[in-house]
Amino acid sequence: MGGGLSKIAALLLGDESVSLNLLESGVCFALKRLGPTERILKEQWLFGRRAALEFYKAGIRDFFVPEAGMLMRGAVHQLLDDVRVLYTDKHSEAVERAQSWVEGQINVSYVQGDIANWFDEVLPIAKDFFGEEPRLGIIMTGVTYFLPDELLRKIFKSLYSWAASGSYLAVTGLDIETVRLVRSTYLRYIISKILYKALGASSYSRTDAGLRALMLPWKITRRQPIAPEITGFGGGRASLLGYVATKG
Repeated sequence: MGGGLSKIAALLLGDESVSLNLLESGVCFALKRLGPTERILKEQWLFGRRAALEFYKAGIRDFFVPEAGMLMRGAVHQLLDDVRVLYTDKHSEAVERAQSWVEGQINVSYVQGDIANWFDEVLPIAKDFFGEEPRLGIIMTGVTYFLPDELLRKIFKSLYSWAASGSYLAVTGLDIETVRLVRSTYLRYIISKILYKALGASSYSRTDAGLRALMLPWKITRRQPIAPEITGFGGGRASLLGYVATKG
């Protein structure tokens, strides 16, 4: 996600300390009028928090949150105060802001690393922090939309190879097949892509089945709609989905 979008997301989630430049303010204004953007962001954020609690109850004590963006109150290390957490993001503003929050906490770190350079930057940072074969809870909400298929496939496979059996993964994704069912929804989607691009963030379309294929060899144990009363289009279908997967 672009740095500007991270700030906009934080602002829409209620962080009034975030300041936007003129372009970011214009994009934020437009996104708020495209639909229930704030509600969708909140439900997606809550899905990640619920997943973290679920993983914790299953015995996970190490959490990895790539592309974490602007840390919000209720972040994983605040939600669960006896765990180790590594956050990464490519944007220096998000990293510098977060580092002041986690300073002095030996079990929490927020490090700059560009996910586009996964194997050279982000994965080495994670291995330095957790070591080899950690049993992890990996939270990737709001991330998949901004990564191309081949990179996303490589990331999921490398995480699977590195993490120990019993690790968990939480992911959110947008099903473009369902979005296209309603013309007005699809139009809003196209406009949002243009707005993201204005802030330097390319976004990528894929179907539910396409994302599930990219997640292999992770075993998906749950797939659920997020804010179905907003994103549903009948027949039990929803465009915004949350996935929980495990390594057996």
